Amino acid sequence: MLVIHAQRFSQFSANEQAAYFAHAGSDLEWEVPYGMTYNALAAMMTQGYMAYTGTTLEQVAGVCVACRKWANRQPNAMFRDKTLTVEQVLNSRMVAYPLTAYMCNVLADGGCAYVMTTAENAKKVCKNPVYVLGEASDYSHRSIIKSKVRDLDRMHEFYAPVAQKAYEQAGLGPEDMDIYEIYGAYPVVSLMMADALGIVEPGQSGALVESGATSPGGKYPMTTNGEAMSFGHTGTGVGFALFVEGVRQLQGKAGKAQVEDARFLIDDCGGGAFMDVHFTVLGNQIPS
Repeated sequence: MLVIHAQRFSQFSANEQAAYFAHAGSDLEWEVPYGMTYNALAAMMTQGYMAYTGTTLEQVAGVCVACRKWANRQPNAMFRDKTLTVEQVLNSRMVAYPLTAYMCNVLADGGCAYVMTTAENAKKVCKNPVYVLGEASDYSHRSIIKSKVRDLDRMHEFYAPVAQKAYEQAGLGPEDMDIYEIYGAYPVVSLMMADALGIVEPGQSGALVESGATSPGGKYPMTTNGEAMSFGHTGTGVGFALFVEGVRQLQGKAGKAQVEDARFLIDDCGGGAFMDVHFTVLGNQIPS
């Protein structure tokens, strides 16, 4: 089975793009009239998370920098040729406090595809097949005012049990993962996802990123294509592209971004207004 995704945002004007994504996922009666936008929602979540965990703005900016370092190794990334520093992130144009322009994702055209078949057939047609070992999903809300988690700064409490179900189905744990393909779209969501994966204690993901552990060469390679903030936001294709990136990593086809000797990884995807989450554990071998 061939599974494909393609998105061409360039066919819409900048005003059309902004109008749609400003309000997508927001309640038309109770949120939109009061000025709710995606950037404003992510900004509020960022403020809450920083207050709750003690994470610094520099650490939040560090997520953008780590993503850019991975994107610099990706020939198809929108920002493959542009480096980024924490100072540049913090000094870029303010969008919705404390989010600056470089903390917000950029819409992009893009497409990707993969072939899915049975484990038995995969061995016949592919030299290095990748297996879906575990997956789990959950849905929190259609609009943020109806979220299962009342404190937006603690969304990891919604994500963590879902990740655990995927681990359990695979018969593996966070200590077995060689890569963590996180789709956050905004740096704070990436931190919340990392909090949920069992790598560090919740609230310590900012320090983990700041240490360089999630960047190329680090102990916890994370978001190896640069995702929405540096690869480019291709709509639902962001999570799709991360899935394909994960497969390429496990097949040893990731080029300059390759994580050596990668065997297992966990990948996530989610939807507008951070309403749902889906975790998949992939491996190039089946655990005994």
